[in-house]
Amino acid sequence: MGAIAWLVRVLRTRVWLAPLVVMLALGLHYITQPQVWRDELASWTAASRSFPDLWHLLSHIDLANGAYYVVLHPVIAVFGDGALAMRAPSVLAMCVATVCVSLIGQRLFSRRAGLAAGMVFALLPSVSRFAQEARAYAFVVMFVALATLFLLWALDRPSWWRWLLYALSLSAAGIFHLVALTCVAGHIAVIFLHRGRDDEERRPLREYWWFPAAVLVALLPVIPLALGSLPQTSAQIGWPKPDLHNPLGSATTMWLMLFCSGIGAGAVVVFAGLAWNNEKRSAAIGTALALLPTAAVVVASELGTSYYVARYLMFTVPAWAVLAGAGVATVSRLRGVAVALLALALLMWPDQQAIRAPQSHDWWNYPAPNNFPSFDYLGASKIIAAGWQPGDGVVYGERGQFPMTDLGVEYNLHGRMPLVDVLATRTAEANGTWNPPECPSPDSCLASGPQRLWVLNTYASDPFSFMEQPKIDALKKYYTVTRTSTVAGITVALMVHK
Repeated sequence: MGAIAWLVRVLRTRVWLAPLVVMLALGLHYITQPQVWRDELASWTAASRSFPDLWHLLSHIDLANGAYYVVLHPVIAVFGDGALAMRAPSVLAMCVATVCVSLIGQRLFSRRAGLAAGMVFALLPSVSRFAQEARAYAFVVMFVALATLFLLWALDRPSWWRWLLYALSLSAAGIFHLVALTCVAGHIAVIFLHRGRDDEERRPLREYWWFPAAVLVALLPVIPLALGSLPQTSAQIGWPKPDLHNPLGSATTMWLMLFCSGIGAGAVVVFAGLAWNNEKRSAAIGTALALLPTAAVVVASELGTSYYVARYLMFTVPAWAVLAGAGVATVSRLRGVAVALLALALLMWPDQQAIRAPQSHDWWNYPAPNNFPSFDYLGASKIIAAGWQPGDGVVYGERGQFPMTDLGVEYNLHGRMPLVDVLATRTAEANGTWNPPECPSPDSCLASGPQRLWVLNTYASDPFSFMEQPKIDALKKYYTVTRTSTVAGITVALMVHK
């Protein structure tokens, strides 16, 4: 009984402890089961390069994600490039974010609300989904949550070092993902709501000038990054604008994908509504933190390049979790809170399993998995490995940022069975891109090619579908197809020199 009483006492005094344990457990649960997908392959190839080669890459493309690649580089150098090693930093980042969510919930509402908020956040499938992703999104969630927590602390007890912590966290959020700076829209609302609270003596307005000063300091290192990334935008992203008639641009799809769970999305709405039953000013702060950044992204997307993508807005999920936790905490007894959270966990468990399916990291697999293809790089690599012979060559039907078949095969073969990239004229590292440039005349490159050639193409059972005609003509001129196999999204053909 003494041990149980001690555990209960610890859980009551450390509202973040139980959510942290749940987040760590869910983050590590089957973390290696989903295949490393296209975005993670980009992280892998960038972070695996030397710093001069990485800078050469970032000078051409993806400068906006450069900070994450710099962080991932030593991780790969020390622990290797397995899925667990590359994804573990994201798990740790989400754990820190979970602690912040609990503390924010406690600060805005109550100790019980803080505990419930942290638990709701940890239980949401989308949180696990991006905790198990070798991309920057978990870090963005963490830094925005830290910035929000430091802002609240600075407003409660102003001091230069609290405002400095806020500025540093906000700057880090922007450096890891520029869209995250829209969180400032919510923070401005926090300032006004804090100033308008019913104090006996309202704080002098001059004390709030720390906020714009901190934001300015935060922007100083972000502005050069934004200016350098702007010319690369058109080559990197092309998302649909907010549109009720476009499935990918609708608010409903966005809402579902933000939580990777229809039940989770519905529960957040219901519990967030309950949060307004008391502590209305705190509920207004939570709502502003959740909605205003989204509104800013919608406006920016309508005016120019669209950033209306669920994963870009993952940093708003902590605010939604705080509101939902406050709603759960309206249950009169702690036992009732535990029952509500357990029921939520059980109802969302199928979605937790779904995000750990082999191809689940294709972000659009929820809620319409049949609308877009997945790419089974591991399956294609196994086909090659089963029939590989020394000296085999390879030709890829498509290159570029979208299929990344070459990177997928290279990653899964791990150099154990090297393939001669027949059409590559130089390495991707030397070219400063994701993929190597190809021979402008396939006929001349294939004329003296290897005896056996693996041809990988996407989408169709025909190994030549969607391939450029000069490449098709050269392959058919010098090689004969001996067998063809198909996995999700990829066709693998073995050809022999005539």
